[in-house]
Amino acid sequence: MKLKYSNSKWEKEKKDAIIYDGINSTLKNIYTLVEAYHTSNSNSFIQVNDKITLFYLLGDEYKTLANYEYLINEDSAKSFEYLSISLRLFCQSYSLFKNGDLILNESVKKTIESDEFLNDIALTAIAVNQYPLVSNYLSGHIIDSLYKGNIGESKRLIEKLNYTKDESNEVYFTDICFLKDIIMALCDGDNTRFTNELVLRIKKYRHNMIGYSTIIDIASIAILKISKRMGYDISIKAIEIPTYFIDIDS
Repeated sequence: MKLKYSNSKWEKEKKDAIIYDGINSTLKNIYTLVEAYHTSNSNSFIQVNDKITLFYLLGDEYKTLANYEYLINEDSAKSFEYLSISLRLFCQSYSLFKNGDLILNESVKKTIESDEFLNDIALTAIAVNQYPLVSNYLSGHIIDSLYKGNIGESKRLIEKLNYTKDESNEVYFTDICFLKDIIMALCDGDNTRFTNELVLRIKKYRHNMIGYSTIIDIASIAILKISKRMGYDISIKAIEIPTYFIDIDS
């Protein structure tokens, strides 16, 4: 299935990214973060006083860099590389957190302690073929059961999911509650329902205003890769889903 997208919206995102000089600006941010950590410069616009914060913020910048490379240069391979670096940095931050290291940045602490962060790194790991990096953190997790092909366990876990989020305040629809119907359709082996539910989620986040658009849809890439592992031949061609990510060998 090919999912049409508004060229004007994509081009507006690209134009804004070029005006901002997104790639160079993000590279400068990376340098600034490292410098702030090593110098503890109290005059810096950002304070980085612990390794977990450093690794998390660097991971976020590399994720942004991956999006800019795809949006501006259409370089899926470089985006894949940057997302892989982002994942490793997020995993370093999460590993230190699990080992009991202090997080002095309250915003970063709140993010890393959340289930959503664990969901995000799990999906990213699948998208960039690096699942072993996160598998130790995911025992009993829906994504872990699904990735390993434990369909019965996946259905049991997803059926137990009894919380919802207010869609009116949602931006990217990556929380596991927004993937529930997609995962259920996949577990049921219903290709048509699976495709329709995935397309519905994509259409929802496409309503976001300029500046909040999904550039690389990590969640959809991961779910499609899981379906491929399960032996399904499901193809959704969307601008946010680079074919490089789907086709590259696991």
